[in-house]
Amino acid sequence: MVPSPIPVFDSQAPSSQRALAELSKEKTRRHLVAIAKWSTGTDADAEDLVSNALLAVLDPEKAPWVSARRTFLTHMSYVMRHVWDEDMRRARVKQEHSDEDVTCDLKTVSKEPPADEEVHRRRSLQVLRELGERLMAAIGDKYPIARKSYELGAAGIEDAEDQAGILGCSMEDIYHARDTLKRYAKQIREDYEQAEEHRMKELRERTRTKPLENAP
Repeated sequence: MVPSPIPVFDSQAPSSQRALAELSKEKTRRHLVAIAKWSTGTDADAEDLVSNALLAVLDPEKAPWVSARRTFLTHMSYVMRHVWDEDMRRARVKQEHSDEDVTCDLKTVSKEPPADEEVHRRRSLQVLRELGERLMAAIGDKYPIARKSYELGAAGIEDAEDQAGILGCSMEDIYHARDTLKRYAKQIREDYEQAEEHRMKELRERTRTKPLENAP
């Protein structure tokens, strides 16, 4: 994981004290690592991401937790996402420099293609994320608890009681949110499959007609 710039934080600021109080709760750190791991993929990088995000939250000039309308876990989720995006941006810049070194024959890279299993895994993950983004876009701000419930579930926090406690709502609210997610997800999945079927059909037709187009 690419190290993030270290902000100057103030542990005595009211927003920082509120954040530290939340962080001292038994389940909070575990939940944050679970959320971070959804992005990073490893426990070690998830711990780093939580730490980097926390530094930003403890800096009153960076990303303090000041809104009572957003839970600490939700606020940290958004900050971690921002920190992760910045890490990935820096990693892409670093990779571009590495690619330039390759073109100058300063180093060599393997010519072997990725394993079929890895290609399939990445494609499946890409599809799931794309569908998840469509689901969140469809829900928008109309169902805030459904949005937060989805984000927690995606991070591995699926227990309804845990979600209700984290979000400060009732179990009934969580069940209603899940029903909303299922309803929207079903339509989004059907739309995606229809579009994919149409795309594959067009691809097959172009493949069949291409030899005729090139014929003398």
